[in-house]
Amino acid sequence: MSQWRGAAARLFVAAVLVAGTASALAPMPLSQGGVCESLGTRLELLEDPEGAWTIGEVTSPPLVEQFVPSQRDTLNAGVTDSAWWVRFALRNDLATPQERLLVVGYALTDSLDLYAPDGAGGFRVTRAGDELPFRERAGDYRKPVFHISVAAGATEM
Repeated sequence: MSQWRGAAARLFVAAVLVAGTASALAPMPLSQGGVCESLGTRLELLEDPEGAWTIGEVTSPPLVEQFVPSQRDTLNAGVTDSAWWVRFALRNDLATPQERLLVVGYALTDSLDLYAPDGAGGFRVTRAGDELPFRERAGDYRKPVFHISVAAGATEM
């Protein structure tokens, strides 16, 4: 583990950004039954070389305009001290709310933060990653996992 400490990719997931934030990618439609799907090429990425930006900064100009579409099915930033901001949109055309699990494929990712709107103009933060004690994780699973809910007829970005 020491070879990864401080050098492993620190991934900050900004799954749901403020309304009006433009995205170049189409939202992923959710299907009934929760089929497992990769978000790979539906992601937009922003590298934060110093790991210093805040959710407020990456959801506002000029940073919000600097996200670039992922060209790969699997996000792999390699060994880096950068933080990576990742955004995507989910669309629920169904008549019922849909619950999903967002599973990050690499179990040794040190730190992940999922930002979801809190309904009052701010964000709820859910943390994951191998630096987080198991008792504080969203699920009893070896890989980082987040619970995501999308209301009926809604698009969450």
